[in-house]
Amino acid sequence: MARDLTIQIRLTKEEHETIAAQAGREGLGVGTYLRALALRNAFESSGSPRGKAFAVRRRAQKRAKSSRTRQAVGEGHRR
Repeated sequence: MARDLTIQIRLTKEEHETIAAQAGREGLGVGTYLRALALRNAFESSGSPRGKAFAVRRRAQKRAKSSRTRQAVGEGHRR
């Protein structure tokens, strides 16, 4: 059964700016970004098959990003 949930969060200006910057990099608004983050964390911690799939995908994305970063740094030092 689906349930509606409303959460109010008080952020400092700096916290909001940090979250807004990350949300912007993802092409999302602050509210949408925070909802997506909350859902992802809820799924990953649930231990369900969907949660495990989210966790595996996120680890793969982190590894790929880390690999790209190392390559870019390595290319920068070759000059």
